[in-house]
Amino acid sequence: MKSSRAIAIIIAFVSIVPAFASIDYTPVNRIVPNNGASGIDFDHDGVKDFWIGSFFHATLCGNRGREWGSVNLSPVENTSGVILTGMFAAALPAGVPVGPDQTFIERKTDLISFSTGCGTYEFAGNWFNTSNHYLGLEFQIGGQTHFGWAELSVNAGKFAYIPGFTTVLVGYAYETVPGKSIITGQTGVPNACAPPSTDQTIHICTPVAGSTVAGEVAISAQTRWDTHTIYHMRVYIDDVDLYDERLPPGGAIETTLSLSSGKHHLVITAWDTHGNRILSGETFTTQ
Repeated sequence: MKSSRAIAIIIAFVSIVPAFASIDYTPVNRIVPNNGASGIDFDHDGVKDFWIGSFFHATLCGNRGREWGSVNLSPVENTSGVILTGMFAAALPAGVPVGPDQTFIERKTDLISFSTGCGTYEFAGNWFNTSNHYLGLEFQIGGQTHFGWAELSVNAGKFAYIPGFTTVLVGYAYETVPGKSIITGQTGVPNACAPPSTDQTIHICTPVAGSTVAGEVAISAQTRWDTHTIYHMRVYIDDVDLYDERLPPGGAIETTLSLSSGKHHLVITAWDTHGNRILSGETFTTQ
């Protein structure tokens, strides 16, 4: 009887282990240097699976300037690939499946490219001024196919002089089960703060508006700003700056603050690389 009960308990425990336990997520939050590259090592074996490169060149054309450059993805192995939109790497929003039903191109691929000056103004790609979107990736570990994503924000002018790019590798994740799809933005972290469904919005996940919470207040929020790189986020309580984070990973911020009992007004502000801002606020009570 005891043995049967123990088996039943084990089965019940196994049945509630969440499916996201098979996802390996790596936060990065690193700027890719112009005329340099940053690597993606999904399984942390010390060997890069992909490289993100950012290249910018400037010269003179007569007495005028000429600039050209690109941001690109380079797979290390010829069995690794990326989802395209047109001829360029796709900028996928959150919530898109990446798996065996998609088509992957196994070659070096530009995210964006441009050439200006000397009478030419050419821009191409899917990532101009695109914040917190995803590359859909396929690669192999030990001869078995895995699927993953890499989150990037790319800031670049489009109709003016471009002093290089600001390309941020926010993080990446892969499904450790071979052949199994992953959803862009899926990190395997339970109770993660979900991104807003509306552009230029900050979703305050905790505390819930109008709620009453303990004095140690967990604050979490997720920003969506599709055409901007989120450079800085700040938490205000009752008009006082209490927490700041530069280049918040994935446009998300999370902290815990100790507050006195009473009613409080929370405002979270996000800035892009040009100083533009969006904000969201709510009121809650501590006891």
